[in-house]
Amino acid sequence: MRAVTPSAAFPALLMALGQKPQEITRDQLFDVLGLDDSDYVLAKLATAEQALRECRIEVQPGLQDEPPDGVFLLRQKDAARPTETSVLGRLASPESAAQEFKSTYWCDFRRLSHQPGAAIAELRSEAVKHSALKSIAGFLTTGGGTLFIGVSDAGEVLGIRPDLRILSQGHQSVDQLINNIRTDVAQKFRDGDTVNDYLTIEPVDVGDEQILQLDLASRGSLSFLASPDSDHRLFRRQGNRTTEVKVHGVLEFEAWRRKHILTDAHT
Repeated sequence: MRAVTPSAAFPALLMALGQKPQEITRDQLFDVLGLDDSDYVLAKLATAEQALRECRIEVQPGLQDEPPDGVFLLRQKDAARPTETSVLGRLASPESAAQEFKSTYWCDFRRLSHQPGAAIAELRSEAVKHSALKSIAGFLTTGGGTLFIGVSDAGEVLGIRPDLRILSQGHQSVDQLINNIRTDVAQKFRDGDTVNDYLTIEPVDVGDEQILQLDLASRGSLSFLASPDSDHRLFRRQGNRTTEVKVHGVLEFEAWRRKHILTDAHT
């Protein structure tokens, strides 16, 4: 297997991967790695896979697979995990196009505040959960971002204990909460299994509380989320809020994404 002579774009790709996962097509990856067009495809695939392994980069799905949209997701295996210090530093900044805070994932926090003795079944809110899923959808289509769960709009750490209370049979496990979020993503998004590849969920201890940090990579394909009436809808970030992209605005939104989001950084 011949040695790889990466192009000048390879260092930029590695730097970008240090920040967040990156989308790339197979041909773009071959170009970034400087693989000769005259080589057989299978030979280039084997060389590319070795180069990615040596650089501690994982690819989803595998390079031998054929993703529906022809796009692979690269992720740095050694990416730094969030810490209390890093989270507090981010919470010091307000919500923005790339950052949002949610008090809970599915617990009706307002009702809990006014009715602390309410039954657990009465606190579970599909509307609250849908709001969090809308934020995930908005980040996917608008360059990626981070959703913190267990944090007030003002950046105050509240913790995820209210959500843990709602877990079935009293098993207050953060892993179970994370699994529930991933299941909801798989079921509520039109192509939820693929969307889950773009989502990283990390629990972080902050003082005596624990919160969740959800990092979303930017996605080239549009991500449609099922609404409560079962219709799939498109969402985007606009400033510090998530808004729906109406049918008549999809073409204009796609033109905006091509100009501001989907620029090719690897060639």
